[in-house]
Amino acid sequence: MRPAHSISHSVAMIFAILVGHCIGYYAAHRWMHTRAMYWAHRFHHRFNTNVSPIVANAVSLPEYAIAYMLPFIVGAALLGPDRLSLLVAVGIISVNNLLIHTPGLSDLSTMLVPWWAVSTADHLEHHVRLTTHWAA
Repeated sequence: MRPAHSISHSVAMIFAILVGHCIGYYAAHRWMHTRAMYWAHRFHHRFNTNVSPIVANAVSLPEYAIAYMLPFIVGAALLGPDRLSLLVAVGIISVNNLLIHTPGLSDLSTMLVPWWAVSTADHLEHHVRLTTHWAA
């Protein structure tokens, strides 16, 4: 970890970490929906009719390590972020994970979240139909 830099550098670093995590999570999540890896993700999808914010953390240890931690570890190794930038990026991912598991936000997210981002509605649909919205 490096000491903090200018605000513009920190914003760029946070953005780079977020993009890297999104790519890593997408790849891991898509992989976990294959026959070879679904065992690691099955527990999370046991909650397909009653999704709530606590379900965001209902993942197996292999899923947590591969889909959540590994993208941060690789990103930190490649980018060498300062501590604050990494902390902010982790916080953004964590809060967003809670939000996409909050059914009460589904309609609002449909209106406010751009088409290229993962809305609560997208993620709730993913819990019902396992063959769509891999970024969720």
